[in-house]
Amino acid sequence: MSREELALALLRIAELDLKASKILLDNGLYTQAVFYAQQCCEKAYKAFLVFAELAKGGEVLSKSISHYPFSKGLQFLIDKAVKELIEEHGMDEKSFEKVLEPYLEFSQASSLTSFVENLKRKIEDLVTSTIGELSAEKLCEPLTKDTEKQIDEIIDTITITLLDVETFLESIKLGPIICKLLKLLHVSEEKLRAKLDVVSWSISRPLLLAKTALYVFLIASVFLERFAVASRYPGEIDPSKDIKYNSMITKIARDFINYVERTELLRHMYELIRGDITDEELKEILKAHKELIKTQIKLHIETGKSSSY
Repeated sequence: MSREELALALLRIAELDLKASKILLDNGLYTQAVFYAQQCCEKAYKAFLVFAELAKGGEVLSKSISHYPFSKGLQFLIDKAVKELIEEHGMDEKSFEKVLEPYLEFSQASSLTSFVENLKRKIEDLVTSTIGELSAEKLCEPLTKDTEKQIDEIIDTITITLLDVETFLESIKLGPIICKLLKLLHVSEEKLRAKLDVVSWSISRPLLLAKTALYVFLIASVFLERFAVASRYPGEIDPSKDIKYNSMITKIARDFINYVERTELLRHMYELIRGDITDEELKEILKAHKELIKTQIKLHIETGKSSSY
């Protein structure tokens, strides 16, 4: 199977996950609905990584892309930027990596909380560091008191009220945030814009809407992750937790599903990846995944009903 076929298969699976989320939501199983919404995000983002040749197919796929697509995607962007900057400016790779090492740790964060905590922990080191010595290479900028303020603003932007999902998704653009974060590593924003522009990757049919869709799925995956954990194991559903968070989680799931359907984000991703792939070529993959989802939905619904008595 070619990478285009694999990417398209992953997108089709993302579509099934979104449908599953809607069914579960209609049956009052809110945490499970959010879980499948998060799975939709993950599959859509994996599809892009495969298509952009940032991850390989087959067995390597599970190793190339962690369960947390945001942190893995951020690591890809950082690695790509660092490599190209080193090559372009002939810097010593070992010394450059030594400078970056303390700041790359946050990209391994497995959730939004740990991501923010790791980032905050770097503020003091960043302000007091001596990275400014690299300014001779015209890649670094002098540290100022504004640096800490800028970090705080970024963190505030990421962690703004998460209950208004639609406003959150529409206001957050991950690309500029990545640029600002990497600028704190003293790489000029102008160079980063060229290095990190999704359209400049190995994409033959770049679409602005598909690029926007990618950003949405990246940040939405992190956002939804915190609400999806409880539904990972159907047999361990806690009815009291569902009752406690009914209002909040219902809004989260419904807003996300409505947003994706209204903006046709999956369709835009299809437009980015679609080649001469027919539906017949994907039937076997989709059939297996569809049966799995049907079984899990049935189990969720039956467990939820029995828990309500």
